Amino acid sequence: MTAAAHHPKRAERREAVRARWERATRWPLIALSIGFLVAYSLLAITPDRPREEEITILVIMGVAWLAFIIDPIVRIALTAPAERRGFLAAHRVDFFSAVLPILRPFTLLRHLDAAPGFGGNGGNALRSRVIAIAASYAGMFVYVIAITVLRVERGAEGATIVTFGEAIWWAFVTIATVGYGDYVPVTGLGRFLAVILMAGGVVIIGTSSALIVSYLSERIGHKPPVELREHPVPPQSDEAQ
Repeated sequence: MTAAAHHPKRAERREAVRARWERATRWPLIALSIGFLVAYSLLAITPDRPREEEITILVIMGVAWLAFIIDPIVRIALTAPAERRGFLAAHRVDFFSAVLPILRPFTLLRHLDAAPGFGGNGGNALRSRVIAIAASYAGMFVYVIAITVLRVERGAEGATIVTFGEAIWWAFVTIATVGYGDYVPVTGLGRFLAVILMAGGVVIIGTSSALIVSYLSERIGHKPPVELREHPVPPQSDEAQ
């Protein structure tokens, strides 16, 4: 048997091994993603903790981060070389989270499709699913930026964002492009995160507007003209024919 004949079988075996790896690590990675987000939030919201608790939180974050690094490396190694570019494009958040682990919790939102009430392939069902997923991503985006800015700003000279409530308020005001100016980041990294949040707000508002216009257009397109609804044409009698 030639090497060319062996190649498809080898690729199939690698795909099967990768599928088994993904099934085996799915729930552990979900738990680690939640654990990392909770631990990161605790460090940001309540930094003044006993040394033992802080070490425990850091260990949880370190173990989770190590798993976030190992998982994409194993999966890309088990992917056929010709398909790796497409695999990277389809799972870019997984690979970015190996460098920035705070991105990993965003992968939890992939599982919303399996939640009750998200079935159906009709236009309304699909639109409702898109709106729910977009709202979930927006909420996660605001929360992650808020607690990260809180960690960056707390302790800086002249900082105004020093509590969790102030960070959440600032994040919502910023993403809504209102900009009251009562709370502003004073550090360079905090301002950089503010720019990311503002850009995300523009994208979210634009996407929401497009969904609303699409919904209204579809609803109007399905309605018969007003004249026909108000003045229906009577059926013709046999004599008239």
